[in-house]
Amino acid sequence: MSAAALPGQAPAASSSVRGDFLVGERRLHLDCRGQGGPTVIIEAGGGCASSSDAGWTQIRDALRSRVRICLYDRAGLGRSEPVRGPRRIEDFVGDLAGLLNAAQVEPPYVLVGASFGGLIASHFAARHRAKVQGLLLLDAVHPRQWQRASALLPHADPHEPSALRAFRESAQRAITHPQQAGLEGLDLGATHLPLPGSLGDMPLTVLTAGRDEWAPGFPAELARSLREDWLAMQTELLGLSGRGRHEVLPHSGHCIHVDDSLHVIETILALAGH
Repeated sequence: MSAAALPGQAPAASSSVRGDFLVGERRLHLDCRGQGGPTVIIEAGGGCASSSDAGWTQIRDALRSRVRICLYDRAGLGRSEPVRGPRRIEDFVGDLAGLLNAAQVEPPYVLVGASFGGLIASHFAARHRAKVQGLLLLDAVHPRQWQRASALLPHADPHEPSALRAFRESAQRAITHPQQAGLEGLDLGATHLPLPGSLGDMPLTVLTAGRDEWAPGFPAELARSLREDWLAMQTELLGLSGRGRHEVLPHSGHCIHVDDSLHVIETILALAGH
């Protein structure tokens, strides 16, 4: 994938770089601030432009005196230009690699992936192991979670609770219309999680939300089954590395970087060796 700085834009010779960079045929927005290494790269959740997300900008401002931290907007989000058609996970990884190359953001990196961003971050880490010092996954997506959740659901019933019906429709929409489900056009049928051990001994921390956020009326027994499977999938993500560490945060919901930002900051610094 070709990548180059836009005409008139200075390369990232200093620790801070902000602007739009040409990756392939579209501009992607990058905002790196702070000093010190390694460079922390944030992969936000699905449909989230991290450069304008209040939770991520607060974490950036708390970290920038210790490390350089980069927020960027994936294609079609925030200030970045869109891309058409279904996408493979390799396309997301290629965009990030091309953007870092265009902006001359040198490794090593500590990758932080939240929710859908965790899927991208884990694939980037597997493909570019020599460039990645550590990986932090925050309630990260498992590529088969929607199929596994659908398999646990009872047969559809016209009298089922509205909360269950909405969950069923959401899981099905993720499989059939990922653009509408906040998955940014990802073709789930072409997505495969790296096999356990594919990160070697890369330091990996998996933080999992401990607070359930089911809609009122959702069947309690089914919620327990889905929760158990979610924890099993988080353990599978942990198995990507021989140096994995897993924590369940009892007071955090899915947006861990908001609900327990201090713990996220401390974990990032630990992976960065500070």
